[in-house]
Amino acid sequence: MKGTKRKSVLLRILIATACLVFVIQLVQYQIDINSSKKELETLNTQLREQTIKNEELERYLEAGLDDEYYERLIRESMDYGYPDEKVFVEIAGE
Repeated sequence: MKGTKRKSVLLRILIATACLVFVIQLVQYQIDINSSKKELETLNTQLREQTIKNEELERYLEAGLDDEYYERLIRESMDYGYPDEKVFVEIAGE
């Protein structure tokens, strides 16, 4: 009788341990999935932004580079402006 009780208790402990490991792994997989979804969302946003920039550059290439393109490029990348121009910069967000 003692032997079967001991085996029964050990079997229950083994099953409980296996279930606990299974639940821990399941939670870890959910955390990994959520992290990957956030990363995918960020990458998709970057892809959309880059696609828009590429389309704009293609339009300029098709039309030929003109003064308007150079003006915009200098104003945006080098922070230049016209004399007496007031430029407002948004500091909230990115």
